[in-house]
Amino acid sequence: MKISKFKEVNNSFKKDKDYYNNKVDPLKDYGILSSSFISTLTGKDFETSKSLVKDYIKKNKRFKNPRVLLYERDLNGNKTKVVTTLKDYIYYPKKTGDIMVPSFTVYFSPDKLKSLHAEFIDVNVKTRSIHKKLAFKYKVEKDFDKFNYHNTLQKAMKIFNNSLSGAYASAGTVLNNPSAHYTLTSMTRCISGIGNSLSESIIRGNRHYRNPNIMLNHILAIVNGLDTELVKEVILEYKLYVPTAEDVMESLKKSYSKYWKDSYKESVIYEYLNKLNGYDRAKVLYHLDLYHIKKYNDAFARSLLGKFINYEILDLIKPDIEVILNNAPGWLMNLAKHIFFEEVKGLKDSEIPLDTKKKIASYLLNISDNIIKLKKFFHAFFITSVFPVSIAYLKDMVRETIVLSDTDSTCASYGHWVEWFQGEHKFNALSYKVSASVMTIVTQAIDHYIKDFATNLNIKYENAKVLEMKNEFTWDVFINTNVSKHYFANVRVQEGNVYEFNDLNKYLEKKGVHLIASQAYEPIRKIAEEMMTEILWKVNNNKKLDLIKYINKVLEAERLVISKIEEGSPNVLKLEKIKEAKSYKLEDYKSPYFNYLFWNDVFADEYGEAPNPTYMAIKVPTIINSEKDMKAFIDTLDDEYRDRYLKAMKKYDKKVIKSYRLPLIITYNKGLPKILKPILDTRRAILDNCNVLYIILESIGFYVKENLTLLDMLEYGDINAKLVS
Repeated sequence: MKISKFKEVNNSFKKDKDYYNNKVDPLKDYGILSSSFISTLTGKDFETSKSLVKDYIKKNKRFKNPRVLLYERDLNGNKTKVVTTLKDYIYYPKKTGDIMVPSFTVYFSPDKLKSLHAEFIDVNVKTRSIHKKLAFKYKVEKDFDKFNYHNTLQKAMKIFNNSLSGAYASAGTVLNNPSAHYTLTSMTRCISGIGNSLSESIIRGNRHYRNPNIMLNHILAIVNGLDTELVKEVILEYKLYVPTAEDVMESLKKSYSKYWKDSYKESVIYEYLNKLNGYDRAKVLYHLDLYHIKKYNDAFARSLLGKFINYEILDLIKPDIEVILNNAPGWLMNLAKHIFFEEVKGLKDSEIPLDTKKKIASYLLNISDNIIKLKKFFHAFFITSVFPVSIAYLKDMVRETIVLSDTDSTCASYGHWVEWFQGEHKFNALSYKVSASVMTIVTQAIDHYIKDFATNLNIKYENAKVLEMKNEFTWDVFINTNVSKHYFANVRVQEGNVYEFNDLNKYLEKKGVHLIASQAYEPIRKIAEEMMTEILWKVNNNKKLDLIKYINKVLEAERLVISKIEEGSPNVLKLEKIKEAKSYKLEDYKSPYFNYLFWNDVFADEYGEAPNPTYMAIKVPTIINSEKDMKAFIDTLDDEYRDRYLKAMKKYDKKVIKSYRLPLIITYNKGLPKILKPILDTRRAILDNCNVLYIILESIGFYVKENLTLLDMLEYGDINAKLVS
């Protein structure tokens, strides 16, 4: 069975290998864009406009080539101070073949000197990949013991790799190298920025035109960077709408109106657009913008997605089927798993029936043919030399589709496309097909620009392949929270593995310390898991959420904390360590070690001596806030305890004790000291335990007042606080 078309379909979203190299030439680009702008506005020919630009640069004192000071190392590590010019520094990598990263640090090419750290990471990346694949395999097979084992190991490999970045930034390690930390940070942010900016642009036609100059520069880059003949050919072949200047300006207003309003600059940009020909205006409107292609070409957009979704069953025999399935590119197989979502969910690859495998193999050949035929279209508007705009400033972008962005990830919503294609927003097999089709276009375009970005830094194409952003997760429902980097979602597809939701808790994706590793009492953590799972399930099944039910669950949890405190149970209090005295910088009585001393002086006679540090302790917050409060509390004690308290406080020079750290092993067996129960800060304990529940309530629109519990709000009549939809 010939599978050569798989190589061709891979290349449909890539330029020729020779294209991927260092094309950085800001002076040349400035000359071309400026000359083009003048030529279009004035009607002068390009060469005349180019001469005007050169004369302007010569006469204008603002154009300078400043001197820069830098430190240069040779291959032996010897450092020399060097003075050069900014121009020479920017063009330095082109002369030497070395790598200049976004933070402007230059590194030796691996051909000259390979880093030991790079070799360390290479091994860990490969090891992590093995464990990730095994984790996915066992998750699909519902063998969660083996899944947890391999998932833990792949996370450990990830920590090993990520720890280098922290070590680079830490002066206390032999690996300290601040420039390397900035390099890692700038690289990952640029790659994430490409993913975010491109996703916003393709999915929702949203571009980060944060000021008029950025907008005009990007328009000029598009007009001059896209292949005019190819664009013309594609527009004529697919009968795409040729926009007017009004169309383009109105469509771009969707982006720039979020950031600025300047009637003069708008008029200049409009005048420029008006003087362009229709094909150049089409470049501006359709570049990396499936949203506006859809807006002006509805029938074509439906036909395009139809080519990704529909297929013809071919007459294939079993050996051919296996060859096709084993050789299809990973990204294409991932798409196929989404297309055959209903047929393969919950099945291992070995469990997929032959008839379904035949359909998948047929689809893989069909979609390959379709994408190959669409290559000109994608290369005209999506696989170009013009990057998505403002990737270095994405943190300031007003987003329409990106629901979450982290150091190395881009998470976008495709709900708009599902709703447009079906006429309503719902979860069904067609929803996954539509979203996966658009997602494939996005991820393949991202891959091209990441390779272009890396090779522009002088990274070799073979090494640039390490940098990639793929479709790792498909979430049915994603719920963000008001706490940074905290969210929960249900994983429907992971790395091409389609899960069947028999046990929803097993497929609950949580991020953030409060949701994952909360120190809350175990039954309360269970309530949180149940709430998150049920909320996701109900939204997924288009059922209404019962807010009162969830409020009552949280009230139940708050009452549970109170009952445990009344029992003297330490289970609802936070844990801390009491370490040896020498572990603390401060003197014994000024550090947490004081708690060990105080316990033995005051409580040991009744409850037993504390173990020798280091030991685990529970933190007991109290309502004592002043010397007056402290005195009132001591006055309530019997003579024996009052005497111990006063002696210990004098001995350790204490006026007020606001919290206690009590030995866990003793309090677990004997309960909290009875004399502390009246002053224990019950509200603080409730807040600490139920914080995870408050975060979940806020994510569905109910906000608990700061430093108040729901029981407080009931008491104050505030339980009917404003709901935010």
